[in-house]
Amino acid sequence: MNLTQFICIITFIFSFDSSAQEMMVLKDGKQIPATKAWTFLCENYALTGKSDIQFAKTDSGGTLKISVDTVDPDFFIGGTTYIYLSDFTAIACTDKNLRTKSENGTSAYYYLTIPEMNRLKKLEIQSIRFNIRGKSNTFSSQTGNFTALNKKSFFGTFGKEEKNSFETAEEIALLYK
Repeated sequence: MNLTQFICIITFIFSFDSSAQEMMVLKDGKQIPATKAWTFLCENYALTGKSDIQFAKTDSGGTLKISVDTVDPDFFIGGTTYIYLSDFTAIACTDKNLRTKSENGTSAYYYLTIPEMNRLKKLEIQSIRFNIRGKSNTFSSQTGNFTALNKKSFFGTFGKEEKNSFETAEEIALLYK
C-alpha cells in the first residue's frame, strides 16, 4: 500500500465519523438533527452533580433539551430557563410545558428563535440556569434552582492542552451547514 492510498483511507474514515449526525427525539417521537448531548456539571445538585444539555435544529430556530436524574417521577424541570453566554448576556427560555419523564429522570424542551440560535452559533455557553419542581421530602432528590456549568470536570485539566469546557458554538454552527 502506498502513501496516497493510506491517506485516502484515513481521510475516508475520519470524514465518515465526523459526518455522523446526532438526533434528538422530541416528546411526540419525532427525530430532528441535534448536537451530541453535553454533560454539564451542576455543582449544587447533590443527587448526580450533572445535567445533560442538547440543542437541535428546527425550521423556526432550535430546541434546547435539558435532562436530569431524579428519584421521584413527579419531579419536573419547569419555569423560565436562562442560557448565559460568553459575552455576559442571557437568553430567556419560557416554559411551554414540554417535558418527558422516565423512571430515572426528567427532561424539558425549550424553543429558541432563529436570532437566538444565531447567537448560540457565535458565542460559547457559559452556564444554563433551570428549576426542578415538585414536592420534596426528606429522602427525595432536591428541588429548586440549579446552574449547569459548561465544564467537563470539577478540577480542570492540569497541564493538558484539552479545554475543560465544551465547544458549544462550534457544534451548534455545524448543525446549520
